[in-house]
This record gives sequence, structure tokens and C-alpha cells, in this order.
Amino acid sequence: MRSGSSFLSSFFLSTFIGYFVPTAIGVTAVVSQATGLEIATGIPQQIGALGGVLVGGVGVYFNRSVAVMVPFLEQEKFLTELEALLMAMGYQRQAERDGIKVYARSGIRNGGRGECL
Repeated sequence: MRSGSSFLSSFFLSTFIGYFVPTAIGVTAVVSQATGLEIATGIPQQIGALGGVLVGGVGVYFNRSVAVMVPFLEQEKFLTELEALLMAMGYQRQAERDGIKVYARSGIRNGGRGECL
């Protein structure tokens, strides 16, 4: 079983790479075609890498997830207070399966639909 920190770093890395690679390739191709610079010069790749880093960083920021484990004595009281806090922050329960509740908020992350993507 993975520890929380190694899971988060692998999640961060896979999310970053998922945004970085296609962006870097796309920007490299567009810069090469738009400017007439040959790929062999390396300049389109440098600009593509910069674009990939920027988009990868934004992707990781907006697609981060948080898992929280909190010990409690009274489950119903805790869940009532937790749900009130989450609702105050704009979250709504989207799904529940096998005792795991999923909350999401509407906004830029999911097109304003209030759905988990």
C-alpha cells in the first residue's frame, strides 16, 4: 500500500506530465510553423517546454485533490458539522459509494455544472 505522500507525488507527477507533454508538442509545432524556425534550431522546443511548464502548473493547481482522514467519536454529529462546513465553502455531495462520500463545487474546474469530473 502506498503512503499518502508518495501517492500525492505520483498524482502530481502524472497530472503534470498529462498537461505538459501534449502542450509542449503542440506549442513546438505551432511555433515552428508560425515562425518558420526549423526544429533543429531548438528554439521551438524551448518555447514549447516553457508553454508545457506553464500549462502543467496550471493543470496541477486546478486539478488537485485532497483526501482527509479525521478521527471522531460521534459519527453523525461529525458528518453533520462537516457537511455544513463544506456547504459553506460551496461544496455539494455528488456521490456516495461504499461509505465514501464525494463532494465537489461548481466553478471553473467543472464548467459550473457542480459535477465531479
